[in-house]
Amino acid sequence: MVHKNYSSGIPIQIRVYADKISLWNPGQLPANWTVERLLRKHASHPFSPDVANAFFRVGMIEAWGRGIERVIESCHAADFPRPEIRCDHANMRVEFPFASGSKAKTSVKSSVKILELLKLNSQMTIPELAEQVGITTQAIEKNIKKLQDNGSLARVGPTKGGHWKVID
Repeated sequence: MVHKNYSSGIPIQIRVYADKISLWNPGQLPANWTVERLLRKHASHPFSPDVANAFFRVGMIEAWGRGIERVIESCHAADFPRPEIRCDHANMRVEFPFASGSKAKTSVKSSVKILELLKLNSQMTIPELAEQVGITTQAIEKNIKKLQDNGSLARVGPTKGGHWKVID
């Protein structure tokens, strides 16, 4: 969303296939950039600076040009293949291939890690869990909901000031 060319009027397109998710964006890399340069350390250079500033102010992005690096790290942490990035003069496509069976495997591994961490420290926050497990806060929340639904985890007390109880 930060790198989209909003003057085109064309929406970002998301397509879900059996083996991948494909994101297409009518945006482009900065002048004289290649995908190889994007994948190296680089300064932030958003296509839509005003949009980027709004996302930065609410804490959804950094200002250091690490977005693609963080996406790749998240894929690696979740045992998913590295995304494939293709660019030309007027658009960008990022494809996230699925690894067969990896989604269920990752979910189990993440749930086990969450339970182990909460046994050690029942007052860990969702952001702390996300950092320790190496997945997003949304993925932590999803795993916690599943753990609560299957009776493996309970919240004792309020959201602030309460703690987690791992149920064996």
